[in-house]
Amino acid sequence: MVQETILISLPLSQLETLIDNCVSKAIRQNSIELKEERENSTKYLTRKETAKKLHLSLTTLDSYVKNGIIPCHKIGHRVLFKLDEVNESLFTKFNDKHNTKNQ
Repeated sequence: MVQETILISLPLSQLETLIDNCVSKAIRQNSIELKEERENSTKYLTRKETAKKLHLSLTTLDSYVKNGIIPCHKIGHRVLFKLDEVNESLFTKFNDKHNTKNQ
């Protein structure tokens, strides 16, 4: 693959403007992604949604809850899961398992 290099002469003010625009665009995009991630992480999921997201059967999900692997919230007769708590608990369990193996 051949790369072509083009050199152009720009006044310093134009170069600063170009850099400022690129950095501003990247910051805005990152802010949008972080905001969406935060909104999704505080979202409650049903058993079915959680099982689907984790690629588990409902039986396995229930077993994980019963064994304290995944935390849940009982609201009325519903069992709900916070995505950020599910991710954190699985991450912690995964790290604990690997740290135990390596010792």
